[in-house]
Amino acid sequence: MSVAKSSVSRREILRSAAAITSAIALGGSTAPHTVSAQGGVITPEEALTRLQAGNARFVTFTRNAPTETPDLRGQLAGLQRPIAAIISCADSRVPPEIVFDAELGELFVVRVAGNVWDDIGVGSVEFAVANFGTPLIVVMGHQRCGAVAASLDAIRTNTPVPGVIGAIVEAMRPPVEATLAAHTLVQTGRNAPPLTDAELVELACIANIRYVVDKLSTADLFIAEAQAAGQVKIVGMYFSLDTGEARLVT
Repeated sequence: MSVAKSSVSRREILRSAAAITSAIALGGSTAPHTVSAQGGVITPEEALTRLQAGNARFVTFTRNAPTETPDLRGQLAGLQRPIAAIISCADSRVPPEIVFDAELGELFVVRVAGNVWDDIGVGSVEFAVANFGTPLIVVMGHQRCGAVAASLDAIRTNTPVPGVIGAIVEAMRPPVEATLAAHTLVQTGRNAPPLTDAELVELACIANIRYVVDKLSTADLFIAEAQAAGQVKIVGMYFSLDTGEARLVT
């Protein structure tokens, strides 16, 4: 006996999930797409401005004191409205909540080594956009990323890596291979000196950020639809371990 395939698409499921979540949280009404945790509408551009202001405070060692209060904790216990979803590297030196001087409930953070394109991570961000109306998505890589360096070395030397770490290498293969190919082309065409390993790592890191941003922007996801409607903005950022600055790279 054959089983008919469901005609319900992934996007329709996400829409339904978003509608159900909003109805439960707000007593049957539909929430605005861009609402901050503190209340009030916030646009993608305003969310980005807030992140950049928070990072400026981090850079200058003028971070705000924690503002968690019983009232805020109580509000967040019933409903979250993060202003940004961030795909960040798992590196211990790059915690987005600190880097952007954010309050409890402001950021929806997914951390994985190398901030790679991964179905689980992207699905988590998609969930934030569909259910919480998160208006901004940030893909944040960083200076001297060990995951990028390891992937670059493994791909360049065609060396197997142990355990499940190979999944990270494979996720990073497209931008790393593109970086290596571009560098080879430049050397061949201009008789340019070879880049150092450190320089290649930084180029591959930025290429990986842009690769994930592009995948988010073009894949057949709820995210792409929200972006086309102007409800979501997707940006890439590169975090400097030396200065603490998170700068736009896309």
